[in-house]
Amino acid sequence: MEEDIPLVHKFEPFQQQPIEHAPKKKPKKIKSFFPWVWGQIKQHKIIVAVVLGIFVIIGALYVALPVVPIGSYTFVNDGTTARIELGQTAKLKYSNVTLKINRFIDDACKVKTCFGPHTPVVDYNFTVDGQTYVETSMTPNVPVYRYQVKTVNTDNKTYAEVQIIKS
Repeated sequence: MEEDIPLVHKFEPFQQQPIEHAPKKKPKKIKSFFPWVWGQIKQHKIIVAVVLGIFVIIGALYVALPVVPIGSYTFVNDGTTARIELGQTAKLKYSNVTLKINRFIDDACKVKTCFGPHTPVVDYNFTVDGQTYVETSMTPNVPVYRYQVKTVNTDNKTYAEVQIIKS
């Protein structure tokens, strides 16, 4: 039966044939990066000027203001009083010094014998160049690695006003 059916298709391998009027692709010139960037700047000069102006204003404010809160960080100048809350970190501008409140201690006399009035204590996490030091509001005059932490004011529940002084 198979012999009665005529063979309609004959399978041959595909051979490419030239196309006479196809456009040829020109090789792209590899442009240098800097002329391309300069062209983009010239084309979009208003947008570039606005963005550059915003960066200059932000930089000037960071340098000019003594206390700059950004998220959970408060960037401070040397000797400037800054208010930090529990969970915030005060970072000294232009150096690797941070100060974070660990906890507020209502009564330090529970731990050891007191020889004076009841004094609330703020327990800090004080870090200088990656090295962590123990610091409390009870020891404001003890320099720690060229720096002193002075507690100016606190409500001993939510915030403390501190100064980081370079000695």
